[in-house]
Amino acid sequence: MRFKGMPSFFGTALALVLTLSMGGGAMALSLDPGMSARALGMGGAFTAVANDATAVYWNPAGLTQVRYVGATPTGGLALTDYQALKSLQEIIQNGNLPTEPIHANVAASGLAGVVTGLAGISLLVNGEGRVDYNGAQTVNYGGTDYSVPTEKVTAQWKQDNVLILTGAYPIAKPLGLASLAVGANVKLYNFGKLAGMELIPDPAATPKYYKERKYTAKADGQSLDIGVLAKVADMARVGLMVRDINSPKIKWTGTWEDDKSPYSAEDQIKPTIVLGGAIHPPLLGLTVAADMEQKTGESFKRVHFGAEQVILGILAMRVGAYTNDGKGPTLTGGFGFGIGPVRADVGVATDDFFTKSIAASGGLTVKF
Repeated sequence: MRFKGMPSFFGTALALVLTLSMGGGAMALSLDPGMSARALGMGGAFTAVANDATAVYWNPAGLTQVRYVGATPTGGLALTDYQALKSLQEIIQNGNLPTEPIHANVAASGLAGVVTGLAGISLLVNGEGRVDYNGAQTVNYGGTDYSVPTEKVTAQWKQDNVLILTGAYPIAKPLGLASLAVGANVKLYNFGKLAGMELIPDPAATPKYYKERKYTAKADGQSLDIGVLAKVADMARVGLMVRDINSPKIKWTGTWEDDKSPYSAEDQIKPTIVLGGAIHPPLLGLTVAADMEQKTGESFKRVHFGAEQVILGILAMRVGAYTNDGKGPTLTGGFGFGIGPVRADVGVATDDFFTKSIAASGGLTVKF
């Protein structure tokens, strides 16, 4: 059995999700893979570590630990169901429309910025693509049976381009603590973009049996993060991060391409609270960290664990794990290699031993 008129849609949909993502959400793997390869390798347990240029994302107060002017381009990609993406590829190549639903996600993110010990400016690019397909039905046309979708098929790519302005300040008399610092991010969502299409079953639209609609939109909004980092002993630090404390509404406005009618949507970003701790045992070069993460309105907490062992000041080995949506664990790992002012990092994560979902990240840190 063949489908009629479908290759163009799925080809465009898959291209929308994959091709656009390479230029770059709510992922099953949950971590934004491009925010730090080092943090990804440590399971996202980075709130009380945050001692490099990616502190602007994990805990802006951590910038007070950065004793240099640094630049850090980092990026990553996550697939929550690449078996489903293979099914979409099968549709395009062989024309076999499956009866089972397909819900596939791709996420891409990246962070690039320049920081000092007290301030930084960064650009965060965070994108998510999704295809939702709910199975097929058989329609006879001209004596031949064709498979067409039973319900509306949607494909969407959402990309948040966020300018981050960061400030951090060490407190001179930290209430009996070894050290205490505070930091904040002002995030400007003034140039995000949204693109998508819908495939709506319509028996009157022969011979295709569906109507196709596309839309594009841009975003606007502002957000605020607050971070605190305390050194409670020579070997122990505690960090607190509150992301999107003002619970911003990101408004998308654009047009439908077919009739130029207005398109609008709104995302409510809920605050996320992360409490973390990190210790540096007497073993030289070892860091062990843990985070507890709670998003407002969610009934479950995410727990992150990670460790990093630095060898000879050049090579770093990392392992970690975290829970997601009350499930888990997702396993992570990675390594870093640095010589002089340059360090390169790689991190990976999977929640099912690479059989279904995977995230990978790479980054570079340059000290001036």
